[in-house]
Amino acid sequence: MANDSTEWEQYRYAQARAWLEHVRDLGERVQSMRDLVDAEYAAIDGVRAVDPSREGHGSGSADDAMLEAIERITQHIREYAALLSEYEDERYDARRHLASMPEHAERAALTYRYLLGWTWESICVELHYSYDGMMKLRRRA
Repeated sequence: MANDSTEWEQYRYAQARAWLEHVRDLGERVQSMRDLVDAEYAAIDGVRAVDPSREGHGSGSADDAMLEAIERITQHIREYAALLSEYEDERYDARRHLASMPEHAERAALTYRYLLGWTWESICVELHYSYDGMMKLRRRA
């Protein structure tokens, strides 16, 4: 019976960790998508209208380039919005679950790591734990 309990606890630990890592990774994907949208906005500044007074340089190619750039930005914004919505839902659930944890240090460590993206080393400094102590706290949490 004790073995079943240990296996169950290990399973729960693995599932909780995988889910929290999923939430953290989703946040990183949201940031990457935001960076892509920002890069597209910056790139559109480089699309200049061609001077129609110069021979052989109509505005057609510039218009096409601008339309393509706008289409790219629009698509990236849609993807970003969908990903952000998913992330916010997952993050809300994670905050709710973490808030129910009785131990402040455990709750803070998991929040800093998985919702705010801090490194374990930074969390150790913030919460005044050694790295080994933090890893023990993490396993308990």
